[in-house]
Amino acid sequence: MLTRKKRTVHLFIVATIMNLCLFLIAYFLKLPLWLDTTGTIYITLFFGFPAGFLIGLINNTILSLFFYGFDSIVYYLVSIAVALTAHICIKRSKGIGIKLAFTLILFIFIVSIFFVIPLTFRVDNGVPSDYWGHLLYEIMIQNHFISVWATILAVVGIKLLDVIITITIVMSAYKLTPSKLKDSSHVIQ
Repeated sequence: MLTRKKRTVHLFIVATIMNLCLFLIAYFLKLPLWLDTTGTIYITLFFGFPAGFLIGLINNTILSLFFYGFDSIVYYLVSIAVALTAHICIKRSKGIGIKLAFTLILFIFIVSIFFVIPLTFRVDNGVPSDYWGHLLYEIMIQNHFISVWATILAVVGIKLLDVIITITIVMSAYKLTPSKLKDSSHVIQ
């Protein structure tokens, strides 16, 4: 039988691996997504905002050190916002199902772009640093879009797809989580 401490450790490990592995898959396969908040949202289902906050910090620190440079650590604000938004949506939800999934997609998308767009201008000088965001930006610039609008539309497009796929993965992972790890004492009330 798993103790509360062992369940917690198992779920934290799963969430950390989800964030990093899914990000690496998207990064190296040049998918039009980031998938770097999947584990953050997943752990928030079980333990709420503090756990999402911690998993997001671990993830963003690793990504800053090994992929994007230390100046990108400010994107941690997105992870904080996602964890807090997920926590609020989950807390107000009557269960974990399709209604919650749509609520998470809507609110996490809105909150994320509120942070990602200004950070793209601040950290990346208005040119998205991810492969597809950069490609969309360049296509729009070549088609005479104003650079500000090219940035906004590229970020919004990629972020919308990212959030939809992320929530789909989170909800699937939750369904596949063994019931012994879904102990009701862990689910936030």
